[in-house]
Amino acid sequence: MKMKIFLRCLANPGFQSGIAEELGVHQSTVSKVVTFVTTGVTAKVSSWIKFPHTEQDILQALEDWQNVNHFPGVIGVIDCTHIRIEKPGRHGDEYINRKGWPSINVQATCNAQEIFTSVDASWPGSVHDTRVWKNSTIREVVQKFQNASLLGDQRYGLELSLLTPYRNTDTEAKIHYNRLFWPSETAISYTEIYICRLKLRRISRIIICCFIMHDIAKHLKDEEFPEEEDEDDTDENDEDDNQNQHIPDNEMLQRARVKRDEIADIIVRRHLY
Repeated sequence: MKMKIFLRCLANPGFQSGIAEELGVHQSTVSKVVTFVTTGVTAKVSSWIKFPHTEQDILQALEDWQNVNHFPGVIGVIDCTHIRIEKPGRHGDEYINRKGWPSINVQATCNAQEIFTSVDASWPGSVHDTRVWKNSTIREVVQKFQNASLLGDQRYGLELSLLTPYRNTDTEAKIHYNRLFWPSETAISYTEIYICRLKLRRISRIIICCFIMHDIAKHLKDEEFPEEEDEDDTDENDEDDNQNQHIPDNEMLQRARVKRDEIADIIVRRHLY
């Protein structure tokens, strides 16, 4: 019964009174159940949402991605999605995203099996995806492995650890790179955007709980979730928007361009497309 109440609340977040009436329980019971289940599930986050950290993990992720998506040198995709919330009374303007509505900007990564490997639900909607990425712990992890990268769309700057599509496809290699890139990148794009009418301090935990339950469903081979058409949320972003403590921006960008070109050449030479 607890899980039934909880799942109904996820489907209609914020309407606890109606759910309580529908299920024949008191509204306070619904609230307590949501807190209880959320606390229990998020306590297991490290068991279900795991980013590759060791060399062995990275090698396995590289192999899995190439086997499934035929794209070399990649361990997963990264994307951000905006979860709509009610505007908080305190610092509310910080949560207004570029489309003009309040949200939390949630960053997530997933692997070749479309299992989420990381989730960060701590940023207000006004913060750009690039800033979320540059302050994330997973960026530090990927930077330790020169042979591994994530795929991200054009909202991100090109880096050694985060490959983006070409803007100018003036060669065969670039064309095939982009064609292979987009089906891979969209693996994460179906994350649903929904409205949370809950207190701000509880929303992040519930968001993480949803990601955990997705991975559990994948593990149990549950039926595929229905996909929603994602809005085109691509910003123009300069490829030289990179920062690194140890390497000058222009040198790091040049190295990233070389790496991307090498991968594009491999795709053509090996006929991976």
